[in-house]
Amino acid sequence: MVIDGTSRFRLRDGPIAEYRESVNGGVAMAQLGVPPERMAKAFDRWSDWLKARPETVAFLARGKAK
Repeated sequence: MVIDGTSRFRLRDGPIAEYRESVNGGVAMAQLGVPPERMAKAFDRWSDWLKARPETVAFLARGKAK
């Protein structure tokens, strides 16, 4: 299996205060042979989770740049 992703570190006064990583789970699921309808359900859950995150809500509340 081959996937790509990214890691994000937040530093605070030197040490790592927060670590997150993100990968393209859809690519992994396709390579594992997950049926498309199951993938769609997972993508809907992931999308709902992402849209509900406080940082996403705050970002979207700022509106479009002019």
